[in-house]
Formats: sequence, structure tokens, C-alpha cells
Amino acid sequence: MDLSTNHILTVFLLTTLAGLATGIGGFIAFFMKKTDTKALTFSLGFSGGVMVYISLVELLGEAQHRLIEFKGHTAGSWIAIASFFGGIAVAALIDYLVPEDENPHEARGPEDIHGNGSGEFSSAKIKRSGVLFALAIGIHNFPEGIATFAAGLDSLTLGTSIALAVAVHNIPEGIAVAVPLYYGTGSRKKAVFYSFLSGLAEPVGAAIAMIFLFHFLTPTVLSVLFASVAGIMVFISFDELLPMAERWGHHHMSIIGIIAGMLLMAVVLFMRRIMESTNISVIHDQIDMTADAESNHRDDKVEVAEGVEVYEIDGPFFFGIASKFDDVMHTMGEKSKVRIIRMRKVPFIDSTGLHNLSNLIRASRKEGIEVILSGVNPSVRETLLKAGIDRLVGEENICANIHIAAERANRLVAGKTA
Repeated sequence: MDLSTNHILTVFLLTTLAGLATGIGGFIAFFMKKTDTKALTFSLGFSGGVMVYISLVELLGEAQHRLIEFKGHTAGSWIAIASFFGGIAVAALIDYLVPEDENPHEARGPEDIHGNGSGEFSSAKIKRSGVLFALAIGIHNFPEGIATFAAGLDSLTLGTSIALAVAVHNIPEGIAVAVPLYYGTGSRKKAVFYSFLSGLAEPVGAAIAMIFLFHFLTPTVLSVLFASVAGIMVFISFDELLPMAERWGHHHMSIIGIIAGMLLMAVVLFMRRIMESTNISVIHDQIDMTADAESNHRDDKVEVAEGVEVYEIDGPFFFGIASKFDDVMHTMGEKSKVRIIRMRKVPFIDSTGLHNLSNLIRASRKEGIEVILSGVNPSVRETLLKAGIDRLVGEENICANIHIAAERANRLVAGKTA
């Protein structure tokens, strides 16, 4: 797997921030007098909905698809299923090894610290060491760190979504840590400190995954890891998040949170697929005329003169590819004289796409470089005209097909070199 250092560090930072959200819960425990149970119920349901949807729709599905591709339908399917339930087994074993009295998944809140609780939690049960309790939390958070890191390696969008879900569920978990730690140590500072410290198990899990697994992350191993992570997150959702949400006593609010989390991830993953489906490629020397419906020419190839750069956008030109378009802009050659933007496969363009295109035209003009738009379909052309792109680029530089665009580009280059 070819990953940049920046990508790995970004994923590691995401995992760390998600883990340290337990410290936010520790602060909440001391600065709020009463738990907003409706908000917590919604948050826990939301986090569970995000995790379940990502696990079953994205991670497990993607893992199974890849394993079938690598190992065949039968073997690939069985490996994916075994990895998924293996992840559930690992998470269940970790949960089993944590003593019940130290388990952080009981619903507790700031009122337990401020003396407004039922009193059951503030009795002799809280005499155990706060440090051991924080250690128990750390053990629970460890596989979450591996899950966030592994998903982020494959996709920052996916890793960010999982990190958000983990962070949301770590906040009430941080409250659950801070309450017994306060009674175990008698110090609010120590309670908050150890609630932060317990969250460090997640970046530790990420570090271990990076050190011990990174060099072995072949496509097959990564697919197995994805399926296992899906199992871990499904267990976390059904064993921790959803039962804890129900325990706060607002059933319908937890259901609304679950649906909202699933809906958000459905939209995010849909947008991600659109982003991934849009490519911006550089065409060298000869332009393929095949499947250019606008062209009446019989030539399959069109040659462009030296100094002409051709870029093709394949897919929607919208806000989701803004950074990708900017990256391509920064790699454009400074010695070019004409830039052709081939847009035959652009079904629509939004305001961000118009902004990016305008910036490209202005920046190119400052460098003395002409921009030609080729193969623009009628609906996109209408959008360009409404936005005034025709006045910016020149109507003569909006060409019906690549053949006309190439001929104009060649004439412009010949005129500049004459």
C-alpha cells in the first residue's frame, strides 16, 4: 500500500482526537450540574447508527468485494464472514475480561458527582482504584483505535466518519470514567486527567496497528482487517452505545439518533462515491476521438501542437472535487500556451465548480495562456452562460467538440510562435 507520510499522520491525529474526547466527558462531569439525558441519548444513538451503517454497508461490503476478487467467490465470502465474526469475538473477549464492577458502560452523569443522583453509585462500590477503572476504559478503547486507523488508511472520508462516531460515544464514556475516579481519588483534577489518559488507548491501538501491521498490509490483509473492524464496531454499537442510550430513558430519541446517524452516513458515502467517480486526467500528444458524440470527424486520434495541454474531467464538476481540481491546477505546466479542458463527460457543474473554473481561466490569462472548453453539453453550457464564463473565456473558446478545440489550440500556438 502506497501511502504518504502526511496521510498516515492525518489518520493518526484523527484517532488521537477521537480518543481524547473522553476528556471532554470528564470536563462535562464537573461543569454541568445535571445531565442533558435527551442530548446524550440522541448522541449515543447517532454514534451507534453511524457505526452500524459504516460497518455493514461500507466496511463489510467492501471487504467481501475485495476478498472475492482476490480469493474467488466461495473462499472470499467465507474469509469475509469469518473475519467479521472474528472481530465480534475479539471485542466480546475484551469486554468479558474487564471486571463487571469496572465496566464503564453504566449510565452515569454529573449529578452523581454533585450529589443529585440516586446514591447507589456513590456508595461503597466506588472505593476501587480510579486508575484501574481508567485502565478498564483503555482496554475497551483499544480496538476502536485500530478500527479508526485501519479505515482511515483506506479513505480519509471513512476514517473521519468513524473518528466522529467514536468521539461522540467517548464523551459520555468520559463522564462514566470521571465520576468513579472522583470518588476513588477525591480529586477533580485527577479525575479529568485520567479520563483524558484513558482515551490514549485509541492512538496506542493505532500506533500498534501502524508498527506491527503496516508492513504486512497487503490488499488481502487490509480486507480481512476491514471485515474484522466491522465486527468490532457492530459489537461496540450493540453492546455499549445502543443499550446505554436506552438506559437514559428516552427510547424515541435514541431511535431518532440511530436513524439520523445512518442517514448522515448514507449521504456521506454517496457523496464519497461521486467524488471518487470523478477523475481529472492529463492527455498527452494524441487525443482519443472515440465515443465523442459531438464530433462528425472520422479520425480516431487528434494530434495537438507542442505547448497545448489537454485535461479531461470525467464526472460531476462539483464541490466534492474542488481539492482534486486545485491539485491538478498546481501541476499544470508553466510553459504551456493553450489549455484545453475537455468536459464531454461532465453531467453538471455547481457553484464551486464554476468558481474553480473561473479561477483557472483568470490565473491562466495572467500567465498569457489561453483556455479552451471542449465538448460542453447543453445543460452545462447554459449554466456557464448564466455564470458569465463565456465572457471570461471568450465564446470562441467554448468548442462543440475536441476536434474543433484542438484545431483552434493549434492555430493559437502557431500565432504565438510566429
